[in-house]
Amino acid sequence: MLIIEIFLFIPLVFICYLISTGIHESGHGFFVKFTNNKLIELRLGRGRRNEYLFKIGDLEVKKLFFLSGSRALWSFNTWDNFKREGVLISLGGCIANFLTFIVSLPIGLFFRFLSIEIGAYFFLVLAVISAFQMFVNLLPIQGFDGGQVIKYSSNPKEVLIRKQIEFNKYYEEEN
Repeated sequence: MLIIEIFLFIPLVFICYLISTGIHESGHGFFVKFTNNKLIELRLGRGRRNEYLFKIGDLEVKKLFFLSGSRALWSFNTWDNFKREGVLISLGGCIANFLTFIVSLPIGLFFRFLSIEIGAYFFLVLAVISAFQMFVNLLPIQGFDGGQVIKYSSNPKEVLIRKQIEFNKYYEEEN
């Protein structure tokens, strides 16, 4: 019985990780649109531009979806409220992970109470992975959402405009 549970648990963790990452990136995308900025790319996994397995709204699930490289790329339409909007968009993924945790945990516990084991496992694993992903992404490290919050809250507009122009050139060359 334990071996069956282990073989079910490993794919469940993988599936919940993909769902949590998709929710995280969609959270960034939501706040990009909420602040009326331009969403350039929203993807899960690695792959060439416009080549994907399937698309859910703006989220493209790439052929190599199991590899890291998930991201939300966006740019400001105006620079009027760049600090507030940049911080809000950067925190959007963590906000989405937090909401997923808040919703998944009671559902998982309810299924556990009803002895619906697979449902309980799914929602509890999703809650734990979402919480872990939220905390890791809040680390103040460049490339993580916490680092982006520091970047938008501490840099002047001119520095961010220059960085965005440099990134746009790099992004166009990459694709």
